[in-house]
Amino acid sequence: VMRRMSVDCDCAGINAAEPTCADVGILASTDILAIDQASIDLVYNLDDARKKDLIERIASVMGDDVVGQMLRVDTESTSSNMHLRGFISVPTLRRASSVDQFLFVNNRPVRDKLILGAIKGAYQDVMPAGRYPACVIFIEVESMYVDVNVHPTKAEVRFYDNGAVRGLLVSA
Repeated sequence: VMRRMSVDCDCAGINAAEPTCADVGILASTDILAIDQASIDLVYNLDDARKKDLIERIASVMGDDVVGQMLRVDTESTSSNMHLRGFISVPTLRRASSVDQFLFVNNRPVRDKLILGAIKGAYQDVMPAGRYPACVIFIEVESMYVDVNVHPTKAEVRFYDNGAVRGLLVSA
């Protein structure tokens, strides 16, 4: 079975005849489970997404109801040459998993234990255990201060100054 789907990634689902990101996620999940019997060819059109600002793209991915519960963060550390920007949720917006935590280092998507731990630490006094805030965090750091070659898929990074990264995240 070959499935070809063209997806317009405004993901708003305005036209019910057009697939949304959620539809693609469900389709991809079911086809991935049946990978020995199916293959997928997805074509993304990101032109509309490029025209939107970050909070509009967050609404496309997490839902419109999340937008009013997100706080903008934008801070930098001159001593460690790092800049952190993005959005984090208010403590009352909680998830049962970390599925709505999107992390980027130098615009590369990552799943980093240090960053996730710092986010968890920042919320420890205001969020019950086993609950996770929603966030979209971009960390920009000079390439000489971060190693992206610690994981074959480059999904993990190693910072040369973990304390500075953690401090920047918790203070934001």
